[in-house]
Amino acid sequence: MKFKRIFLLVLDSLGVGEAKDAESYGDTGSNTLKHIMDKAELYVPNLEKLGFLNTLTLTENKKADAYYTIASPTNKGKDSLSGHYELVGIKSDTPFKTFPNGFPRDLINQIEVTTGRRVIGNVLAPGTSVIKELGERHITYGGLIIYTTSDSVLNVAAHEKVIPPETLYKYCEVIRAITLKEEWKVGRVVAKPFIGNSRDSFRFTSHSKYFAVKPPMKSILSKLKDNNLSVISIGKIYDIFDGEGITKKITASNNKEVLDEILRQLIRRGKGIEINTGGFRKLGNEPNPSREILERYRELGGEIITVGSDAHRPENVACEFDRAAALLKDIGYEYYCIFKNRSPEFLRL
Repeated sequence: MKFKRIFLLVLDSLGVGEAKDAESYGDTGSNTLKHIMDKAELYVPNLEKLGFLNTLTLTENKKADAYYTIASPTNKGKDSLSGHYELVGIKSDTPFKTFPNGFPRDLINQIEVTTGRRVIGNVLAPGTSVIKELGERHITYGGLIIYTTSDSVLNVAAHEKVIPPETLYKYCEVIRAITLKEEWKVGRVVAKPFIGNSRDSFRFTSHSKYFAVKPPMKSILSKLKDNNLSVISIGKIYDIFDGEGITKKITASNNKEVLDEILRQLIRRGKGIEINTGGFRKLGNEPNPSREILERYRELGGEIITVGSDAHRPENVACEFDRAAALLKDIGYEYYCIFKNRSPEFLRL
């Protein structure tokens, strides 16, 4: 089977059951998708059409528009790198180091000597709580805030007015080199700039940057690149693979930037989006996609809008189309599209 192009989308932290080694990581009984569905009605019509919800039980869905299955990880370790490696065919039998009790004193000493700055923190905790607790002290004394999580990661936080991001990146490059030593080998060193004037206003910016180890072997991405095929990354994927196998990097530091880039790519290629009125019935009386996305698509220059009802039942065919038309007019659209021979025809709203 040949494909003109392949999109690989990763929904981080949306698993459909525990892995075989779940007990080793305190994850016994984990099943994020099931637990969400136990608590609320989940409306994901496009994923449902692909058979995504059937992955919970692997029941056959003859109406699915795609193949679906599940796969259990075999790479060692619970870390973003280990999981992403396996997705592209990289075998990793040695887990990256984790430090649930903070980093060893010898490593902290070496960081302080090499960067010329004191280290504060050195805890396992959520980043938002760390900068809330230590941000003012950091501003006063200029020390590097270092913390970790359950992943194999060494985070380095600094206020952008105390240590500019470019300087923080240089510190992280140095720390990355230090932590290539086997006993300190974390999968990622991450620069985490933040802003704000007090503990209640501190927040991370979109200037975070990963410094990952190089993959231990060639991946499918590298093989595609070696055969002169384009491999385009959006968001943090370039950093996760340290650029290996990537031909073009599209930077996006947060969900909004990722969405903007997706919309720009659609517009450049003359593609449109559909407003699905099924959301008015199922999604808390909201359109799908949201008004915010429809507004942003138009702001970026998008014009191709079509309307569908995701009916499933005869009585819901074309349901709420008048409401969709009123919404599009209110946003500023003048036309909607129907398609003939796979080409859009514009009709006035």
